[in-house]
Amino acid sequence: MEAGVEGNADLAYAADVAETLAGRIGPRRPCSKNEREAAELIAGELTEAGLAARLESFQGPATRAVDRGEADAQGASDQP
Repeated sequence: MEAGVEGNADLAYAADVAETLAGRIGPRRPCSKNEREAAELIAGELTEAGLAARLESFQGPATRAVDRGEADAQGASDQP
């Protein structure tokens, strides 16, 4: 863990959740499996903390955007 996190339980907890979201779950494009997994994780954490949390469904198209690395590999320009 980062320096200063070891002695602070709240900060260590926040760092752990951030690591899970960014490291294990990864990018969360709209309507993706990863977005749903992240929402379930956060709702579960809030519920464990004694807060009311619920997931709401949303019908929408999944994005067709590609990861930046994939776009670079395809030779996409930096132009908008």
